[in-house]
Amino acid sequence: MTDLNNEINTNSDALNTAKSELRQAEQTDKDAQATLKEATSVKNTASEALDAAKDALYKANAIKDLTPEAQATFDQAELAYNTAKTRLENAKTAVNNLNADLKVKRQALEDAVKALKEAETLAKTTKAELEVAQATYQKNLMISLQPLAK
Repeated sequence: MTDLNNEINTNSDALNTAKSELRQAEQTDKDAQATLKEATSVKNTASEALDAAKDALYKANAIKDLTPEAQATFDQAELAYNTAKTRLENAKTAVNNLNADLKVKRQALEDAVKALKEAETLAKTTKAELEVAQATYQKNLMISLQPLAK
């Protein structure tokens, strides 16, 4: 009987731990989603800046030989283009890293849910076994007390 109670306590502790891990994994998933959304926004902004820089570079290229001032504008546009291109690559890398991290966190969430279900099933089984053991104990106790009642 004590072993059964210890097993129930152990299984209850495992269930509580699994629930806690599930809550943590869900929060981590939410945080990762928010970070991914932010990184995607940064990437989109960088893409827009890159497109604007390409446009400016194209226009500057068309007129660069007309005046020395145009050459300076062209040089600035080329620098802006290269900067925007670098920012876009960095943003793409950040988004890819977040997607990979999100995949790992989703797997951890699935694992926690599975562990929770297993712990719940084990707790139900253990409870049923305890009830059977208690009923058997009561029955045996009644049988053993019958000769004393006579």
